[in-house]
Amino acid sequence: GGGILSDPFPGQNPNQAIGGGRLAKGTSPHTPDEIAVLLISAAVRLIGTPADDVIALRNAAQQTYDDFIHRGLSQTKAGIATGKQIEGYAFSTLEDEDLPWREVLPASTKEVRQLVDRIVDACFIVIVYLAGLRISEILNLTPGCITEMPSADGSESFSYIEGRIFKTAPHKEGAPHLWIAPEPVVRAIMVMEQISEPYRRLSRREELFQTMSSSGLIGPKAAIATPTTVTWNNRLSRLFAPFIHLPCYKGEAWRISSHQGRKTFARFVGKRDRTGLHALQKHFGHITRVMTDEGY
Repeated sequence: GGGILSDPFPGQNPNQAIGGGRLAKGTSPHTPDEIAVLLISAAVRLIGTPADDVIALRNAAQQTYDDFIHRGLSQTKAGIATGKQIEGYAFSTLEDEDLPWREVLPASTKEVRQLVDRIVDACFIVIVYLAGLRISEILNLTPGCITEMPSADGSESFSYIEGRIFKTAPHKEGAPHLWIAPEPVVRAIMVMEQISEPYRRLSRREELFQTMSSSGLIGPKAAIATPTTVTWNNRLSRLFAPFIHLPCYKGEAWRISSHQGRKTFARFVGKRDRTGLHALQKHFGHITRVMTDEGY
C-alpha cells in the first residue's frame, strides 16, 4: 500500500527530472570561436619566448631573494631589496614585432610571481584547448609525460601525453591513457617542467601544476598546494583574460572555465569531420561513443 503505481516522469531518468542532463550542460558551454581563437593564440604566444624570459627572470629573482634571506634579512626586506635588483630587466622583442612582448617592467617580487602565474595559465589553456584533457587529468601530469611513438608504417613519429584517466576508471588510482599532443602542447609541458621544479622540490610531489599560497617568491616557509577547479576558473577569467586583453563577447566579459577547453576541442574535431568522432572517443578515453555524442 501507498506505492507509486505509475511512472511520474515517463521518458526521463531521475537526473533529467530534477533539471539535470542536457540542461545542466549549459553551465559549461564551449568557448565561442571569436573568443577561442584569440585565447588560444595568446596562450601559444606566451609559452614561447615570453615563457623563457619569465623563467629566467624568476630564477634570477629567486636566487637574489635567497641570498638576501641567507644574509639575515627578513622576508619583507629581502623582497624589497630583490625588487630593486630586477628593475632593469627587459623582455625580448619577438620576431616580426617592433616592441618587447611586454613593455611594463616588473618592479617587485609580487609582479614576478604574477608573470609566472600567467605563463602557467597559458600552459593550462594550451593543454586543455589543444589536447582536451579534463582538469583532473592535467593536475596529475608529471615530468617526462611526453613520449614519442612511431606511426604504423614507421615513416614518422607522433608525440603523446602519458597520464591517467580518473572519471571512468574502475579504481581511484585511475587508468593509464595516452593523448596525442600537438607541438604547442609538448612545449607547454616542457615549460611547466621548468616552472614547477622548485615547487616540486619543496613539496616532494611530482605534479607539474602546483601553486603557492603566498603572493611573492618562494620563502622559507612556503606552502605548496594543488590548485582546485574553482581556483583555475577564477584565475582564467579574472586574471588571465585581462592580461591578454581578451575582448568581450556580445557586450559581456566571457567567463572561462576549466572544462570549456575540452568541449571546444571536441566541437572543433566534430565540425571538421564527423568521422573523427571515433578517434575523439579513443582520445578522450570514453568507454562508448554514446558518451562522446551526448557529452560533447
